[in-house]
Amino acid sequence: MSLNGTSSGGVFTTEMRMSGSKGAELIAWSTTGTSSSDSITTQGGIGSDTVVTLALSKPDGRLDTVTQMDSSVSIVGDGMSISVSMGYDGTDTWDMSGSLSENGDTAASIEAHLHEQWVSVASWVYEYGPLGDIGPLYMYANASIPSISDFSDMWEVHYFQTSDFIETANATWHMDTSVGEYSLAASSYTMEKDDGGEWRYTSSVNVTVDHIDTSAAPTPAPPMLSRKTVEGSFRATVAASEAQAFVSNADVEASFVASIAQRAGVPESMVQVTLSVVSSGGRRLSSGEVEILVTYAITAEVGASDDAGVISDTAFDSMVDTLASTSAEDFVVDFASELEATGSASSFSAVVAVPGSATAPMVTETSEKMSGAQAAFPQALLLAAICMLMV
Repeated sequence: MSLNGTSSGGVFTTEMRMSGSKGAELIAWSTTGTSSSDSITTQGGIGSDTVVTLALSKPDGRLDTVTQMDSSVSIVGDGMSISVSMGYDGTDTWDMSGSLSENGDTAASIEAHLHEQWVSVASWVYEYGPLGDIGPLYMYANASIPSISDFSDMWEVHYFQTSDFIETANATWHMDTSVGEYSLAASSYTMEKDDGGEWRYTSSVNVTVDHIDTSAAPTPAPPMLSRKTVEGSFRATVAASEAQAFVSNADVEASFVASIAQRAGVPESMVQVTLSVVSSGGRRLSSGEVEILVTYAITAEVGASDDAGVISDTAFDSMVDTLASTSAEDFVVDFASELEATGSASSFSAVVAVPGSATAPMVTETSEKMSGAQAAFPQALLLAAICMLMV
């Protein structure tokens, strides 16, 4: 196998050849292309008459993030052409399109759009071309995408048409658990062309189901809670001879826990602290001192609930703001005040904060999720209704 390539001024070429044991060429592939800070285009030949073109455009020029982008692939050979393109607007919508052509005439095409709340697909097969036996044909589908936390309103529409047949159906679903109310509306019709070429209705169905619970008011569903953890760190210096004893002392750890909990305004049971001696490869200190890394993590149940141990989103955000504005010096002063009241206060010399060492607090969240069966039931009900209308 041989592989050659050149690149200069944003223009590149590659050539690959693979031969058998007797020197006969098995496969050959060559490409040419251009590249810049925010795009790349390459074109290569396979065999004698097939050309593949690839293109990618990304305004920010980064390949390690999912941001706004456009890409395309085309294959042309022997009178046939296949092209596929895909784009992302950088916020919440993906777009995709594709087509199949023969001798310049489009035989089939498809378009799809994926949004965080809905999805749509449209496809065409034209009467003439390599797929002419099944054309003309048009299909369109559009449906909402329910979230795990909210499936109170959903809808679905589809439309199918051939040269002599049309079928369409749509359905909507609404549910309000706070008042025990739900409603389902579905409609469908079919049409066919008669011998004279006129469209005639062959079936039509409309169904509406409304339900309001007239019994005692239902018990409100428990609020959705999430578990949030805020983490941060800071550094302090201690005498090198005391470092190991300092990080393993229970009073020292408890004093850091108590002081951080008091400043954050949460119970000590929510706070975890990890102490470690910074390796010698880090900051070099004089006067026989070493640095201690203090890492804290505060975990809380957050949501609109009066249950013990649950704090509101506003209170959690306020706590994060407090920690973000607390310097390493403030943390160490709080710690020293707590340690002074313990029996270990006289065992250690002064603890001094490393200025500017406090890191910005980072928040992670884990939401309580419903089971897959609970999330799938409303969509299954909606699809079942549509299937009944199509039978």
